[in-house]
Amino acid sequence: MSINIRGRIYISRLINIYREFHVTASSKQYTHEMSKEMATVEQIKSGLIDKIHSIKNREVLEALENFINVNDSEIEALTDEQKAMLEMSEQDVKDGNLISQEEMMKKNLEWLNAK
Repeated sequence: MSINIRGRIYISRLINIYREFHVTASSKQYTHEMSKEMATVEQIKSGLIDKIHSIKNREVLEALENFINVNDSEIEALTDEQKAMLEMSEQDVKDGNLISQEEMMKKNLEWLNAK
């Protein structure tokens, strides 16, 4: 099953949001694994607010806002292909294979303009 351009862009934005949060968390030495084990709901909310305040990229913030505003009825189960893409992204983060948001946007524009 292939993913259309809109789906690719949406997944790309979610991956970039994940990476943005991961980089922010790493720079503060605040890992997601530690927060899951030790955090209360209020600590999680506070941590998310801090992370959101540190994001400077408007497109990342808009994608995050869209993600937060999605109704439960709009959420669809991920396909096996989408799950595999997210797993590959997580491995890239663990391996340090990261690029900046600006570089990602440049590559996306090059890809779109090549068509």
